[in-house]
This record gives sequence, structure tokens and C-alpha cells, in this order.
Amino acid sequence: MSILSKIFSLQGARELTYAGDAVSDVRSLLNLYERDNDFAAYLCTAAWITQVGLIDTIERNNWPMQYKMMVDFDGHLTRISMAEAMLHTVRRIRMKLNDLPEEKANFINEIFEKGKAFYIVKQNLPQSILDKYNK
Repeated sequence: MSILSKIFSLQGARELTYAGDAVSDVRSLLNLYERDNDFAAYLCTAAWITQVGLIDTIERNNWPMQYKMMVDFDGHLTRISMAEAMLHTVRRIRMKLNDLPEEKANFINEIFEKGKAFYIVKQNLPQSILDKYNK
């Protein structure tokens, strides 16, 4: 199946919506983290959602980084590329690692590597997040 037929299929549209929702949710969590600094509730959850909702989805669909999707930013649908989505999520999370103790930074990196931390976070997520992002 070509990339265009994949994109224009119902499943392709669902996957784009799924990835867009992940970017929007991660952005909201990171905004909360900047006000509250709750490592587990906001930063770890944001990293986990980024991994399953964006990174895994891009890889599963073989989307090029210049491909566009719609993301809800504060009630406004905005068209962004996959590369821009990565900036709003992965890059923004990784920038916060500079301000963390090494142990916490390593924990976040382990989430992105789908190591033990990934599964620890998954076990402690609210059911609503698991229902939305656990594929």
C-alpha cells in the first residue's frame, strides 16, 4: 500500500488523530509541569504518551518527518509537521532533563528506550490514559 493510500484510509485518519491528540496532551502536561514540577504526574506521563502516542505511531506508519497533521493547541487546530510535533514533545521534554538530577533524567531516557521505567510508568497511569493510548 502506498503512503498516500495509507494516509487517506480511515485507519490512516485515525492514526493521525491519535498522534495529534498525543501531541496536544503532552503539550498540556508539560505546561502543567512548568507550574507544578510534579515529576511523576506530568513529566513521566508526558514522556510515556510521547513514546506510545507519537513516536511509535510515526514508526508504525512510516510517516516522513515533513508529513503534516492537525493538533489542537489551546482550542485552535493547527497544522504541523511530524518534525514540529517531535519538537513540541521529545525536544521539549529533553530540554527539561538539564534541570533534573541525573537519576530522574536517566529515568525519562529509559521511558524513551522502552526500558524498565516505561513499564513502571505504565503500571501507575490512570486507566483513562491507558484506555486512550495503550495500543
